[in-house]
Amino acid sequence: MAAKASISEECIDMTTPWNEYLSAKYKRSFAYQTVRNRLPVTVTQVVDHLSRTKEEIAQSYGEDAQEEVKQVIGYLSRLKNEMQTNKPLTPLSEDYVDVELWNNFLKKAEQEKGRPLLWFADEWLHIECYLYRRIKEGFLQTRLLREYDPFRHQKEDAFTGSLQAVSVVGNHLLELSKSKEADLERTILQFLKLSLWGNRCDLSISGGKDIAQVENPLDMVSKLDDLILANDLEKVWAAMNSVSSKSQTIDIIFDNSGYELFTDLCLAHLLIEFKLADKVRFHAKRVPWFISDVMEHDFNWILQEMENKSTVPCLPELSSKWKGFVNSGRWTFNAEPFWTLPYSYDKMKEIDSKLYESLGESKLLIFKGDLNYRKLVCEMNWYHTEEFAVALRGFQPAPLVTLRTVKADVVVGLRAGQAEEIAEIDSDWLLTGKYAVVSYSS
Repeated sequence: MAAKASISEECIDMTTPWNEYLSAKYKRSFAYQTVRNRLPVTVTQVVDHLSRTKEEIAQSYGEDAQEEVKQVIGYLSRLKNEMQTNKPLTPLSEDYVDVELWNNFLKKAEQEKGRPLLWFADEWLHIECYLYRRIKEGFLQTRLLREYDPFRHQKEDAFTGSLQAVSVVGNHLLELSKSKEADLERTILQFLKLSLWGNRCDLSISGGKDIAQVENPLDMVSKLDDLILANDLEKVWAAMNSVSSKSQTIDIIFDNSGYELFTDLCLAHLLIEFKLADKVRFHAKRVPWFISDVMEHDFNWILQEMENKSTVPCLPELSSKWKGFVNSGRWTFNAEPFWTLPYSYDKMKEIDSKLYESLGESKLLIFKGDLNYRKLVCEMNWYHTEEFAVALRGFQPAPLVTLRTVKADVVVGLRAGQAEEIAEIDSDWLLTGKYAVVSYSS
């Protein structure tokens, strides 16, 4: 597997040691399974999609786009080979807003290690982020397809496949919004849990296979409390309901599109309607990321798709309301470059002090999903009983919470013996999204 230049970095047949960074160099880790199996499949699926839809792409982007599709396919095929043969990570070349930041990162890493980064030798977070940035690079080398999102169709299918569940949640939201007798705390906690469990719908974990929310979500979330391994929901409610906070802005750092994005927007709706915030700032990705992550066109598309769904009456009504929030400035959408850099969040103050200071103006930061969690806890194999606040390694611009279903072999904030108890009955408990954590730090 290893290239000659990396003989000393051959993969080790062991699990990730405690307090080491997650890496594919440990064969019994999820990082190894990801780099060896899941990431090549992701690249292959993009190639297959481009091959199948090249005529449709030409109709939308012009005849010359067919040649550009061939060019991107060739680029991605070479990328897949680099990964599978453990070649060094190479600098980016195409002009883009983040190219200098990425290349500075790669250069500094090479200086520190005395060699370039390698797919199977170095920190999983860096490797996985680099792969998606390289996929973007393939499209940046074209003229017509620079902004093409090869995952867009999957994200949109994931939403339309969840319309039954969306309808249930949407109708419930409207009923609560119009009720003068709604129990505010109970309502907010319910929608926090809907947003939390919506995170199960992650296309990067499913290998891009369709994931639709088909169960009645209101019934489902009421039964899942025992699967929330670290549960700070009451602290989150207290932070949201605080009257002592100088700020009335709440930030939501998005994860997945589709049904999960819908649940996030429902939560943001309640924050405005019930005056827990006078502004909600959304943060999303600037480039196609981990298959299902939210980009600006996904956000705009879901609002428009809801408007068009006259067969589900609650959706046009909600779309109109939400577009009003956007137009009035009560909802704002941001796609800062930092979110698609390889850095864990303890580096944000150094790398993007402006973003750090902006987040510091918030009443509460809500981080969604697995990748945000990995970046928050610095991609390290902490002891499961380590405190969440310690694992943040100083990242605390404002009170923050992570709503995350567990899909990678790192988790903190558990009580003594809890991880061992779960492992006895479910050996894959860290990987499937069956369990969740709601971890808060002020």
